[in-house]
Amino acid sequence: MKVVYRLHDAGHDCFLVGGCIRDLLLNLKPKDFDVATSAHPEQAVELFHRGRLIGRRFKLLHVRFGRELIEVATFRASHDSEDNDDGEQGRQSASG
Repeated sequence: MKVVYRLHDAGHDCFLVGGCIRDLLLNLKPKDFDVATSAHPEQAVELFHRGRLIGRRFKLLHVRFGRELIEVATFRASHDSEDNDDGEQGRQSASG
């Protein structure tokens, strides 16, 4: 939660995501925590003394808290709501 609070205090949107949410809903102990944020990786790494950027094409931030490693990813660009799964522009039906 410290990662989420620090990002939020810096003015960024952020959420716990992934398997930790599933595990918490099932009353299981999460094995790890992932965070998604509106902060760009270069912005986020400046907020954490023990943070390290990894990856080339899609950068992730790893923040270390003792033995724990928190993975922080930037939100991906939103898709046009009219696009279908193939990335092609959706077509309206003749009735609508």
